[in-house]
Amino acid sequence: MSPPSAPVSPARAKRLARVGQGVEACRNWLLEIVQNGLASSSATDHSSYEAMAARLVDFQAPGLARMVRQLGEVLDSGAGWEDRWLDAASLLTLFLEAFDQRQSLDEARQEDIYRAVGFTTKRDDIPADSRIEDIWHVAMQKVFLEDRLTVQRSWIYGERCQQWLMHLSYKVAQQPFTPDLKVGRAIAGVVGVYPGALGIRGAFLSMDEAEFQSPPGGSLAENLGRYAETVAKFPWLEVAPMALEVRGLEYLGGSWFVVDENGERMGITMRDHAGWRTAALLALGPVQIYGEYDGDQLIGICAGHEGGFAVL
Repeated sequence: MSPPSAPVSPARAKRLARVGQGVEACRNWLLEIVQNGLASSSATDHSSYEAMAARLVDFQAPGLARMVRQLGEVLDSGAGWEDRWLDAASLLTLFLEAFDQRQSLDEARQEDIYRAVGFTTKRDDIPADSRIEDIWHVAMQKVFLEDRLTVQRSWIYGERCQQWLMHLSYKVAQQPFTPDLKVGRAIAGVVGVYPGALGIRGAFLSMDEAEFQSPPGGSLAENLGRYAETVAKFPWLEVAPMALEVRGLEYLGGSWFVVDENGERMGITMRDHAGWRTAALLALGPVQIYGEYDGDQLIGICAGHEGGFAVL
């Protein structure tokens, strides 16, 4: 028996019908690419992905449009892109099926799917039992463009709850982010965690200044275990935070590898010279490296050492 679904407002029902049309259009588009083969123009022409993404925006599914654009970006990922494209296309197909079968899922997972499609929840509508009062440390951040908006994605760490949450701020043109979080800032306040099984995105409901401290780092096994648990709840997660206690850094074949206290290693991508600066810090003791992991690669963003903190 399917779990009971929450009542759907007429406005949401109308939008869901539009999104459903977009899902079907996207499925047919993917099927055509597979039938024609990855050597066909429909598979290798970036304009095909942009056109499909634009249609999905018209179908009120901006999150799904982003997935299509990310699929198109795989074309430029170098040798072996075909295998990576098939992996990404499989995940996209799985998401389309999950949307169609959403009523067979519990309400929390339905909310995750709706949010991935592009539905939003107002901050004031976040349930009281999903609000966490703590001191939150802004340890890493990425800024990128999405359609006509500039997005600030920050990862904040709760000092007492020991939980990582993602905070998103948006701006148009030259307007400031609201709120504008800065790496190395600490905020004493209440964060509301948006509904869903994932429980990874939050929004500040109150904010006061506090003293920043570098969040603790863990081993690779601990970080990968946390990542596996998160992906098991939501396989379409774009990136997850990693906080590593690094004891060594190796440079092999033109690539950097971090080494934890157990001797386990993982490749890491950093900006020019950041690896050498981190290696110099390691001569003084362990370093905490904070970054984003997408299941394939770790992007180093910030580093902490004996109370100091810097952007890589």
